[in-house]
Amino acid sequence: MNNDATSPLISIVLPCRNEAAAIGTVINEIRATLKTGRIAGEIIVADSSTDGSGQIASKRRATVISHGKEGYGNACRIGVAAASGQYVILMDADGSYDASDIPACLAALQAGYDFVIGNRFAGTIEPGAMPWLQRTVGRFIFSSAFRVLFGKKIGDVHCGLRGISRENFSTLSLQTTGMEFASEMVVKSFRRHLRIQQLPVHYRPRLGQSKLKTIVDGWRHLRFILLYSPTFLFTVPGLALLLAGGAAMVAQTLGSQTDVNETLQFRQLIIASLLTIIGYQLVLFGIFAKTYAITHLGEHSTLMDWVHRHVTLEKIVAGGGVMLLLGLWRYVQVLPSGLPPATDQIRQMSESVAALTLTVLGVQTIFSSFMLSILGIKEK
Repeated sequence: MNNDATSPLISIVLPCRNEAAAIGTVINEIRATLKTGRIAGEIIVADSSTDGSGQIASKRRATVISHGKEGYGNACRIGVAAASGQYVILMDADGSYDASDIPACLAALQAGYDFVIGNRFAGTIEPGAMPWLQRTVGRFIFSSAFRVLFGKKIGDVHCGLRGISRENFSTLSLQTTGMEFASEMVVKSFRRHLRIQQLPVHYRPRLGQSKLKTIVDGWRHLRFILLYSPTFLFTVPGLALLLAGGAAMVAQTLGSQTDVNETLQFRQLIIASLLTIIGYQLVLFGIFAKTYAITHLGEHSTLMDWVHRHVTLEKIVAGGGVMLLLGLWRYVQVLPSGLPPATDQIRQMSESVAALTLTVLGVQTIFSSFMLSILGIKEK
């Protein structure tokens, strides 16, 4: 049970896994800060440790939630679920963040901001606190990705000190279990149009051994950001390839074929066909990802809502069937009989490749419609 107050204003949630070297110091610092600021607060440790961190936290009268699950995201959600404060402050349990930054975070929330996140790069980073790769390359990649994909500028996407009301936290419907939880929280705050405030914070060398895997964890963050932006990941490059390949095939099929090297012509046709098929599949992937985001991640899209209401599985299958039959019919029509002149051979080859490409697109459409129908089933 909470030992700090019957009705705490804030809940400090510490996701903890094997932080015995730091957890006691962190809790002591938080208590001193709350006492100095006369802030009614509770400390919740979401613990999955095997080194006695939970016992250390219990001795310092923190509420310890032992869950046994790995992953930063799991620990954060479990800790927040146990919180009773109006506001929640998430803070790493390794001693890298300064508890004296908590009052400023709380003040921003009380001032009307929905989500407050620290910015270590605007504050103070002590020597040895952050690896060079993370401080330079990582920061550039993620800040650039957010600007391009979401049109937002966040100075420190992965800062571990952040605050939010319990009500707003519940509306985010956060799903990820690992380190990418930090990115998901920021992305969904954008999507829910929360008022975001960035605060300069003090960052120190952690106590104990680091569990951060710079490359692996960085990739998990980047992968989530890309998957949450299907338009840029799939649809835009897919449309570009589809239009380029389709235009090239039309030009090859309808254009003049005289004085063209037959081998070069064949290669160009194959490349155009591949571009068309790959581009079409990427566009379908974009539709899959958007549908999944709507039905399973709580996203909303007016266009996709209209599509799902008016474009049924049967209509898509029928359209794919028409494409398939037209492609096969045209291929049979242009099958060579005998040995025509070289120019006619090139034209027949062009039309044959175009017909087979249309056939493949028809097959993709038919089977993709069933996949789309599966993804369109909403979770209860």
